[in-house]
Amino acid sequence: MRQALAQLDAEDGFDPLSLERLLADQKSPAPVAVPEALRGFEVETASAAEYDRLLEAAIG
Repeated sequence: MRQALAQLDAEDGFDPLSLERLLADQKSPAPVAVPEALRGFEVETASAAEYDRLLEAAIG
């Protein structure tokens, strides 16, 4: 995202369609093999601060 915004900033102004094209050109992460024992778990996305709070609560 940072790269896309920097490229837009270097151009003649903000064009939402340019941003959409730049983001569409970004490669998706490669698939990862998940061990059978872990397939039942769902991983949610959150900010790093959220994970820090969870870790602090777990060890605190």
